Amino acid sequence: MINVYIQKWSKEDAPWERILADVLKTYYYIEETPTILRDEMGKPYLKDSKLHFNVSHSGEYLAIAVSESLVGIDIQETKNIKDGMYRKVVQPKEQSLIGEDKQRGFLRLWSLKESYVKAEGKGLRIPMKDYYFEKENECYFVNYGGQKQAWTFNIEETLVEGYYISVCGMETEVSWNVK
Repeated sequence: MINVYIQKWSKEDAPWERILADVLKTYYYIEETPTILRDEMGKPYLKDSKLHFNVSHSGEYLAIAVSESLVGIDIQETKNIKDGMYRKVVQPKEQSLIGEDKQRGFLRLWSLKESYVKAEGKGLRIPMKDYYFEKENECYFVNYGGQKQAWTFNIEETLVEGYYISVCGMETEVSWNVK
């Protein structure tokens, strides 16, 4: 299961590392604050732990995903998107995912893409032209290099008003916790 924790947050209140430590203590009974390291691509991970995590923040909110397998999360505040950004991100095969509301469809897709590249651990080093999203039976999947990937995706559009929250992982079940 992927556990997602979302709360109002500002950098001045507490660094995300402290919030992560609180989550690990409260929900995983890890008393000692674990050491957070970064791999060669910059993705943070917990030293000597079987747990994986990912962090995202936007506007007034922080989102943390924790799982026993690789995970990526993105929280995206609703905002206006310029056409140039749209053209850089949306692949021709993804046009059907956008729908009539171009802004809303773009933000949904952007959030899915961010969660994917963060789960992969490569961030925006994966060129957006190298993969695209499709939707089948109400489920999103990513096609990378001409093949469907094993990742599962969950997206919440109503959990926190004015935000899209996407999580990508190998687990299909997600627990959403909002403070």
